[in-house]
Amino acid sequence: MLNMLKRQVLGIVNLSMPLIVVYQFYPMAITSLWGVLGCSLLVGLYVYYLNVKQSKNLVASLKYSPSEPYKQEWMRLVQSCNLSEDAVSLRYAYTAENTAMAVYQTLIIDPVVWTLSDQDPEAQKIKDIFQKFIEPGLSEVQKLRVVSVKDVLTECAQRFIFRHEIGHVVAHYSRNKLYLIFVSGVVFSFCGLMVAKFLLPLNGLLAAAVGMVVGGTLDLLLAYVTNYFFKVRQEHEADLFAARHSTPEEIQAAALFFEKHQEILDANKDTNGFLSRFPSTLTTGHPNGHTRAFYLRTFRR
Repeated sequence: MLNMLKRQVLGIVNLSMPLIVVYQFYPMAITSLWGVLGCSLLVGLYVYYLNVKQSKNLVASLKYSPSEPYKQEWMRLVQSCNLSEDAVSLRYAYTAENTAMAVYQTLIIDPVVWTLSDQDPEAQKIKDIFQKFIEPGLSEVQKLRVVSVKDVLTECAQRFIFRHEIGHVVAHYSRNKLYLIFVSGVVFSFCGLMVAKFLLPLNGLLAAAVGMVVGGTLDLLLAYVTNYFFKVRQEHEADLFAARHSTPEEIQAAALFFEKHQEILDANKDTNGFLSRFPSTLTTGHPNGHTRAFYLRTFRR
């Protein structure tokens, strides 16, 4: 929590400093409505650009891909969703307890907890990196969660989750999330600048400080709102996409996994994690595991 707040404060300060400099040379950028709107749009575009760059750098940094014949096994799952092989690209990486991820058209499989690719030499490279460089830095609770998740993540559940990530690719999840990040950037910067504009006649330093606090607070709130109203829905739709292309056995295995995964999270919370007290629908945008298990068990084609 402390690290997250520190990053939030630094981010807001970094975004605010150029606006403060602009105000020194062109006060109308802050004192006029059109100036505030223009600056807000520029901040939104800049935040959008930073997130696009971060996503592209992440994809570019992924060096390990499934080797033959393991790649063909994954591609058969892609084809089972009525997609061609070139619709997605596959990479191996540790996902920091996310199990799997989709970034644009790239599906990231986590060999640390997945067993379908246990014998793949490329997957073993990720496990070696994890054991040597990442695992020593994890807390005991984090290590326990990783081991526990691997124990309950069956092969049938893995196939379902793989199709779930394909569902994100089909729904253009990454692109739509970036659009929302742009809108959020415009909104929180506009509100912060309007508050600063109102306080400027009283005191310049006070206006800048309060404007940054309002913008930063609204940025956090908008992130939680986005999780609740956008990401939760996207996760639900991806689950339904996977269910439509999975066997009844795989659907039931996924339901059982989500149920056990929630129990693992509830029993092994980070002791210094303030956000762990809040529901995952707000903090991460993931539905509660018991909720997911219920609607999967009642799923009808």
